[in-house]
Amino acid sequence: MTEAEFKSKMLYAESMKSYGERLEYWEAYIRGLERRFHGNQLVKEDEHCRLIEDIRSDDQAKAERGRGYRNGLTELSVTHATCLRCGHSWYPRIHTESPRVCPNCHSQYWDRPRTRRKGKSWRKTANDYSRSSRKEVSGHILPQTNVDSTIPVKMAYSNFQIKEVNILDPITVKNNDADIVETNYWETPLANNGDCYLSIYSWTFRLLVPDAFLSEIEKWKTATEVIVSRGPWEKTVRKDAIEILFEDNSDNPYALHIVAEQVDHMPLPADQDRPGQPARWTFAVWTRQGKVLEFPGRFRKVREIPWLKSF
Repeated sequence: MTEAEFKSKMLYAESMKSYGERLEYWEAYIRGLERRFHGNQLVKEDEHCRLIEDIRSDDQAKAERGRGYRNGLTELSVTHATCLRCGHSWYPRIHTESPRVCPNCHSQYWDRPRTRRKGKSWRKTANDYSRSSRKEVSGHILPQTNVDSTIPVKMAYSNFQIKEVNILDPITVKNNDADIVETNYWETPLANNGDCYLSIYSWTFRLLVPDAFLSEIEKWKTATEVIVSRGPWEKTVRKDAIEILFEDNSDNPYALHIVAEQVDHMPLPADQDRPGQPARWTFAVWTRQGKVLEFPGRFRKVREIPWLKSF
């Protein structure tokens, strides 16, 4: 392992730990990385043996620590799985084996796209979602881009159009606090297709904007804050999606809707803002040239997407 690889994996593990999920796993994963790179200078032999033995423990917390330490020590890739049937994303506990079923819909064919349509509702297109004269502005203006049919794809939904998104190119983001130091997003099929990507780190939403979408940024400058909502998007058969509302106190604020594949990690319900309190989040807009806009940000969990309501 090179120093650059070690630092990159450590940054990723620290960011995952900051979300507060699977703390035992990520703390042990970091110890495994340190043992791998520094040898027994930071992780002594007795701790090393104890963490290895924890894998066989009947105690769930100890077993989780053992798996994290083993995966960090052996440099196993830390990836998440996404069900191609229901869209649910999760982190498998054992990274050396393919998950047997989706933990959400329990389908054993979670890694295969659906080949038959799911009744008439599957064919429905979205209608006008205006509520109380607040209407949605389309967040995707490009025609559908063809993807090489030899590449495995999964269905994603962006602004009421079914699109194919390449899943073979993972998006990496290196951070310096809330700022982005380096990312490969603009070289991925997601950016080439004209789709935005939302990265979350250090209480900051960072919206990465593709080159073909730059003209839309001018419409966001009138916003006083940005409200990020998470909820099910029933019209696209999605149980998890994100709405980004550029609140400008008008009857027609700009709204952008994205699916789970366009977000690196979904914000947790515990991180919601409360009405009447100052915003805890920051929302930044990033282009290939760097950060171009920054707003106060708020996050909430809603019953459905689109929501299109003030905070």
